[in-house]
Amino acid sequence: MLLMGSFRRTAGDDRIGGLGFACQSLVESELADGIDFVRIDSTITSIRSRAWLGRLPAAAWRMTRCLWHLGPGGVTRALCFASHGSSFAEKGVLILAGSLLGRRMLLFPRSGHLVGQVQRSPIFRRFVQWVLRRSHRVICQSESWRIYFRGLVEPEHTDKFIVVENWLPASSFIAPSASVARSMSPDRFVVAFFNRIEPEKGVHDFIDAVVLAHASDPRITGVIHGDGAALEDVQKRLADIPSGCITYGGWLDGDGKREALRAADAYLFV
Repeated sequence: MLLMGSFRRTAGDDRIGGLGFACQSLVESELADGIDFVRIDSTITSIRSRAWLGRLPAAAWRMTRCLWHLGPGGVTRALCFASHGSSFAEKGVLILAGSLLGRRMLLFPRSGHLVGQVQRSPIFRRFVQWVLRRSHRVICQSESWRIYFRGLVEPEHTDKFIVVENWLPASSFIAPSASVARSMSPDRFVVAFFNRIEPEKGVHDFIDAVVLAHASDPRITGVIHGDGAALEDVQKRLADIPSGCITYGGWLDGDGKREALRAADAYLFV
């Protein structure tokens, strides 16, 4: 099976986003024991990067490699992990090309930004609908996503949408031997933000909400973990709010991530 997705640390800052985490979880799972995966990597050069023009040369090279693997005598199935914007455009073109070659093309869209882009652009909406119709299967992260994607193509092709919940292994967040429950401290309630630090991810809304909650009850505090293009703006905002209200905890990985998760009382994943 051909896999088009993110399978390495980004070259510039050794960081990956949620899509890369999902791809790595797949290739490191038990499925790899019975499936020969042909990986085509589409990892962004930096988690802070927003440029799409720089993606074009690499995208053209990836498309050439994919079509070679999907050609006569090659792989008969492909799974494409897609984010939004240029990522969805690239994977969508591959879905269309592979379907024309008679291959079974599976699509796994993994970005909430798709909804806004579909609403804002009629052209992009038609492209998304075309890609969904030509996909052999569309993997959805929840029932609500399945309903949304089905609504874009109804009344046709509604049987191809499959829900696969809890894609990521729990062991990535909590050690298997660790107790998930912990006694809540009566002296504090920590709300943690784990995400790419971008305005679209709601980080400023998070700051506003925690500041209001902290003003009402000083025991409520926040911590932000992650990295992204808006990190400097967020750090400037944190310097201007009451001391101890919200802290920036940096990027988390491995054991540090598990410990931070256990230390918080509530989490925000977007």
